[in-house]
Amino acid sequence: MWEPGDGVLARVAFPRIRTLDSSQTPRREPASMPRALAAVDLSVIREALAGMAGDTSETSTVPAPADRREASDLERRLQQRDAELAAARARLARMEAETAEMRARLDRADRLDARATFAGSAVE
Repeated sequence: MWEPGDGVLARVAFPRIRTLDSSQTPRREPASMPRALAAVDLSVIREALAGMAGDTSETSTVPAPADRREASDLERRLQQRDAELAAARARLARMEAETAEMRARLDRADRLDARATFAGSAVE
């Protein structure tokens, strides 16, 4: 430890770090040998998967009556929403046309007002 203001120069031993020391040099350890994998009978797994695939394909191809009713109900609701959307778009288009027409009228009125103001100031 060196403290020049007090004239101290001494060797001091600091305690070893007990938490993770990221500044520590890594130790050389022997490479770990890979573990042997357990023997697996793939034919049993293939049979189980084939059985599961057969079960799900049969049920998924033919929907249950409740599923068909729900699907037709959803389809009907979708058609209603499409019709409502088309009506809203048509209403929006009409409103945009009316807005454009009103803006054109206001512009004409502003021009006429400006001419009248200019003509009135020229007469005086």
